[in-house]
Formats: sequence, C-alpha cells, structure tokens
Amino acid sequence: LAMIPIYCGVDGEEKAGLNCGTPNPQVMPILQEWAQFYIRCQDEVTFRAMRRLAHPGPHETAVVSGESGASGLGAFLAVMDNPEYRKTMGFDETSVILLFSTEGDTDPDHYKAVVAD
Repeated sequence: LAMIPIYCGVDGEEKAGLNCGTPNPQVMPILQEWAQFYIRCQDEVTFRAMRRLAHPGPHETAVVSGESGASGLGAFLAVMDNPEYRKTMGFDETSVILLFSTEGDTDPDHYKAVVAD
C-alpha cells in the first residue's frame, strides 16, 4: 500500500514530541507496507481537539489530553470537515474509528490556556 499525504496544515511548535520533520528510517518500511495515509497537522488542528475533549457534548465524558494525545482526534476532525479527504480515505456513516490519547496535560498552564479559548 502506498503512502498518500493528506495535509491538514503545516508543522507547528506546540507538539514538541511529534514535531519532527524527518520520519524515523527504521519505521518507514513498516509504514510503507501497511499504511495507506499519513496526516500532518498544524497546531490549531490539535488545539481544536484538546478543546473538544475538554468540553464534551451531552452524554460524553471529558478527557484531559495534551497536544500529542489530542492530535489523532484533531486529524480525524480535519479529515471529516473536508469532503475530498473523507472520500479519499473512505470514511462514511458506517465507519468505525478508534482513537488513543496517551498524554495528559504535561504542561498544565499551556493546557489551561488552550482549552479556555
């Protein structure tokens, strides 16, 4: 399966753990064989997800998630907002999505500033 770039924006400075311009050469052969897409997101995409997780809708539970942890949801929301990306990736009303957030508010002051927006 070929890698197909779907950009949500440009690299930012906030996702320190994920802000790397060069992929790990040891991982790339695995990704090239198994992944169909990759997504590169600007900070605002991630911040939107942090706010969404911190301020859930009715019948949802709030999740405290930092930039790296929220980036998966941010990328998914950006894809779903764009009909071309949605079609390219094959998402529709029958799609089942599983996301993991493995990071809390590692910088509590910055977290509070982002989710307060």
